[in-house]
Amino acid sequence: MDNAVLIELRDYVHQIHRGQTRRGGEPYFNHLIEVEELCRQLLEQNEFGLQGENNRFDILATALLHDSIEDTATDYEDVLRVANRQVADWVGLLSEDKRKPKKIRRLEYLDVLGSTCFVVQTIKLADVYSNLSGVNFSEERDWILEYLERSKQVLEKLQLVRHLNLFTQSQETISKIKSQLSL
Repeated sequence: MDNAVLIELRDYVHQIHRGQTRRGGEPYFNHLIEVEELCRQLLEQNEFGLQGENNRFDILATALLHDSIEDTATDYEDVLRVANRQVADWVGLLSEDKRKPKKIRRLEYLDVLGSTCFVVQTIKLADVYSNLSGVNFSEERDWILEYLERSKQVLEKLQLVRHLNLFTQSQETISKIKSQLSL
């Protein structure tokens, strides 16, 4: 049942993100699939522990939907309709409130990330790693530098997941990008 629903969710996510691209030109949908796959790998490695066993569907659904509220016309009720309350709550925690001024919403978002649960922090870590890995240097240099700074700020808040290999890989990816930019 869960796999069938995940396939339907992939179709839904593909629809709501239709036409969106990453800064490097790749379809945005690829990023969402990559975050789901990273979370699937973490589940297989038992990195989520008991929380993972009990919440496998919710984790993978949240990974797919993590940018739906923030980057589309989708709202909390839509996520609730296509998934469930747990997924909608987690997606809400992973979303900046774009109705607020950028600086204020960013600070509030970082505070939420720092105080949220292990599962949400792990999904955010997969998101950051995917975004960092997606930098292909066709993006504007200033945007890359800004994104690296934002990524470091997020990683600083993800206290509960510092022991994961993906955390170290994210830090290493930041260093590699900086090196390629000759910083």
